[in-house]
Amino acid sequence: MTNLDALIVRLGNQFLDPYSLALSEDLKKEAFRSSLAELNLTLGKSYVISGLDSELSSTIPDECLAILLKGAAAHVLEALCFHKEVSFSNLPTNNLDLESWAKYLRRERDQMLDGLRLRSLSQSQGQPWAQWKLKEPMKYD
Repeated sequence: MTNLDALIVRLGNQFLDPYSLALSEDLKKEAFRSSLAELNLTLGKSYVISGLDSELSSTIPDECLAILLKGAAAHVLEALCFHKEVSFSNLPTNNLDLESWAKYLRRERDQMLDGLRLRSLSQSQGQPWAQWKLKEPMKYD
């Protein structure tokens, strides 16, 4: 299992910012918080990360880490686009390129989530579907 500090280092290395000169620690933490919330919502789980919101141990499986990192990177790019729109910034960035990159990361994350969901369905011991019986009301108004 991994903790928040290790994930922040990996995200910083992904953006070639290992010393957090361009991206703040708070932005990275919020990106992981949002990405984890989306992951939990999609999978119907309640995974936590050690070090995030005073959690002591991580419950997120290793196969979800790449998905978590893709989502966090997309959140960082979207935050950079938003920052450039609402304030003066001297960063030489092109919003269209950043938006395209964020959309690509989100698509890639969604494909990885679909693969994980299908793999979990194929390895499940129970039935992935069942028939529902609809109870008919006795009378209609």
